[in-house]
Amino acid sequence: IAFGAIVPLALGAGKGQATSARITNLGEELGVPQGQLAAERNTLNAVIKVIAPSLYAWLFAFGSARGVLGLPFYSTALLLCVSAAVALSIPEERWTNSSPQGVAREGGR
Repeated sequence: IAFGAIVPLALGAGKGQATSARITNLGEELGVPQGQLAAERNTLNAVIKVIAPSLYAWLFAFGSARGVLGLPFYSTALLLCVSAAVALSIPEERWTNSSPQGVAREGGR
C-alpha cells in the first residue's frame, strides 16, 4: 500500500517551483527586493515549522478524545481543498507575467 503513493508523490515533487516562480515574479512587479522576499519566505517557513507540529498534536489529541483519530488528516485535506479553491479563484490573466520587463526578458530566453 505504501508503494502506491510513489506515483502521486513523484508528480507533486515539483509543485513548489511554479509557486516560487510566481511569488518571485509578483514580488518583482510590486517592487519588493529579492532579498526581502527571500527573508520573508524563510520567516514564514520557520513559523510554520514551529506551529505545525503543535497544531497537529493538538488536533490528534482533540480528535482521539472524540473518537476521530484521523482529524489531523481530515484537517489537512480541508486545507488543501481551501488552497485549491483560492488558486481557482485567481483570474487566469493574473497567472501570467503582466510586467512588460518580464515579457521582454522571457522573449529573450
